[in-house]
Amino acid sequence: MSVIVREACGFGGPCAVLGTLVSETSTRYIYRRRPDAPIAFAYKRSPALHIEPCKSCPDHSASRYGYLREDTAPLVTSPRRTTTPSSERWTSSLC
Repeated sequence: MSVIVREACGFGGPCAVLGTLVSETSTRYIYRRRPDAPIAFAYKRSPALHIEPCKSCPDHSASRYGYLREDTAPLVTSPRRTTTPSSERWTSSLC
């Protein structure tokens, strides 16, 4: 199981997932936002940053935001876009 770097929301909402922890120094968390993304870092001095889930993290067992957890979130599908053949498109001409 990978360790996740999180940032608390300043307005009392759910914590934001920053990425997967790659390394840790005495002053920074080094993480990746996506597996193919470049490395990013955040300073540990920020009180909003954490790697252990808190009650505002969706993956905490006692979270009030459990419905945001990836394994329980409902699948949202977007409507399909249909394209119109060029012969059916409107054309305009200048007189």
